[in-house]
Amino acid sequence: MRIAVFGLTLLGLVACSKERPAEAPPSTTITSAQWPASAGMQRAENVRAVLRRQQVASHADLDALVIIDSDGVVTLAGDVSDERARTAIADAVRNIEGVREVRDVMHVKPQVPGP
Repeated sequence: MRIAVFGLTLLGLVACSKERPAEAPPSTTITSAQWPASAGMQRAENVRAVLRRQQVASHADLDALVIIDSDGVVTLAGDVSDERARTAIADAVRNIEGVREVRDVMHVKPQVPGP
């Protein structure tokens, strides 16, 4: 009896192994180019483009800026070089069409004294 069960189990394993696909299934990883951009993501990128065109702050400040748009409520986060850049960025975003509110949570980087 034991041999018969073992034999059936072995046959089942062989049968199962033949049913497997020869190659691995395609990857389910989605790249950012394939992921559909939401309206909020598009508006956030538009805000960044406007800030770059208006040159309201340095490229380093704009690169470090995190922009989140949720139905016209724009949150600005990240470190900026000084208070002038922080104010200029927030004011410029307030004047962009479609922006209903600006939440400014940017931080001014502490100035390190030179040698």
